Order: sequence, then structure tokens, then C-alpha cells
Amino acid sequence: MLASAANPRKYYEALNRLEFNVVVDLFMNPTAVALADIVLPRPPWPSATESAPGGPLERHAEGDPVPECKPDEEICFELARRFNPT
Repeated sequence: MLASAANPRKYYEALNRLEFNVVVDLFMNPTAVALADIVLPRPPWPSATESAPGGPLERHAEGDPVPECKPDEEICFELARRFNPT
């Protein structure tokens, strides 16, 4: 993410000020190492359950599931539930 930003230092400083930062990625990278409190595994794209880059109606067949990976939506809902259990 930082390498593609117009001003990487600005994004680094903003992310570094966050109280809690979760990174979901396929590979460990310097940004995750430097800034993440938690790094969660991301399934390879063909097995990802979210929409393909073409839009919500364009889906690709899922590949072999990766047991320790969860879809982005499930991660977001679980984090929200744990941060606000009401």
C-alpha cells in the first residue's frame, strides 16, 4: 500500500498513529511488519470469496479453500463484534 501512495511518508505516519491496525494480506510485507498489531492470512485470489475486480457481479470459481483464511466480510464482522459486543 505505501509504495503506491502519492506521499508514502504521509500514509506511514497516519497508519502509525492508529491505536490498532489489522493487516490482511497474502504475504508478509514491510508495511505489515512495521505497522500491524495483527497480521491475518489472506487466501490466494482465486479462492477469495469477495467480488472480483470487475465488480460485484463478476465472480470467479473458488479454488481449494485455505483453512486458516477467512473472507474479508467475516473478518470485519468478527472484529466489530469483539470491539463492540453489545
